[in-house]
Amino acid sequence: MKKSVPGAPTPPLDLVTAIFDAATDDSRRPAVVAQMTAWVGGEVGGLQVRQLAPELAMDMVSTGVDPAFGQTYAEEYFRIDPHLEHVGALGEGQSLLSRELLSDRHYRHSRFHAEWVRPQGLHDLQGAVILRDDEHLVTFATYAPARSRFDLATRARLDVLLPHLQRSLRVSSRMRELEATRAVLGAAQGARAVGSLRVDGDLRVVSMAPATESWLGENALPLRRKGMRVVGVGVSDQRLRALVAAALRGECPAPLVVGDGSATSIDLVIVAGPAPTGRESVVDLVFWPKRGAPDETGPLAELPPYLHAVARGLAGGFGDKEIAEQLGIPLSTVRTYAARALRRLAVRSRRELMCRWRHR
Repeated sequence: MKKSVPGAPTPPLDLVTAIFDAATDDSRRPAVVAQMTAWVGGEVGGLQVRQLAPELAMDMVSTGVDPAFGQTYAEEYFRIDPHLEHVGALGEGQSLLSRELLSDRHYRHSRFHAEWVRPQGLHDLQGAVILRDDEHLVTFATYAPARSRFDLATRARLDVLLPHLQRSLRVSSRMRELEATRAVLGAAQGARAVGSLRVDGDLRVVSMAPATESWLGENALPLRRKGMRVVGVGVSDQRLRALVAAALRGECPAPLVVGDGSATSIDLVIVAGPAPTGRESVVDLVFWPKRGAPDETGPLAELPPYLHAVARGLAGGFGDKEIAEQLGIPLSTVRTYAARALRRLAVRSRRELMCRWRHR
């Protein structure tokens, strides 16, 4: 059980304000992490988002860490951090001191401590689980200088920040979801001039935009009209039926973009339903414009070469695995570079990147 500390400290108002400002502006996170680390009493600190599934990956905003050490942690050492195997037992909003998870002897004799912690003149760790689900784990951790120890007072400072951090990150997550939805709906609205139709659960055409019928005869489309029904071409008929059925059940949290992943395909936007017309429930199917080369002017062209290659693949609509295969780099590296590229370009989602840097 966590010991309580009488007279828990009150965090400075400017720090709390900064935490919530960062919810809507990712560029402010490094400054917030620095403020938190200083107020809690640490030497270096980091806000980490660990992807647990489908495979382990990590993105970190840190302060006080030498860039070379930060890079090696992001690429390798977070995988052998001895604390990670114990963090799974911790719940949301729970803080910890390193020695509560690992004995000093175990910690000091670990490769992680010998190669990453000790060379920086650090030792004691204090951290907290901010948010967690089946696929992600968000934590904050701070290290004290060598021969210094965190105590109940420094832990109390971290504890009073946790509720603010949790609310801020939930706001940030919701904002990202809304931005992604807005971007796709905006693209779908523009695509209606190309083609759109409305179908029921059996894929029968209920209504159709005037120009759509001629488009249904084009080989590049992901759909074909067969009598009064549509069938999938770029997407399998079985999958199309399953996605429409899910939309009709109201199980689509945002518009779904469906395509075969090729550079020449025309994607299909399924706008979530149900939308009743009389006795029928229907779903809108909207043709996404043909994919083109990304617009490489402005900020995209100014990225470092290693980020530019990944960002160009994202702007072209390719998935992480496709980019990894094209560039010959690990999938985890693609995800790390993708997150950095989005921050450098000041975009909130991959969909926004595609919408902003793609020739129309």
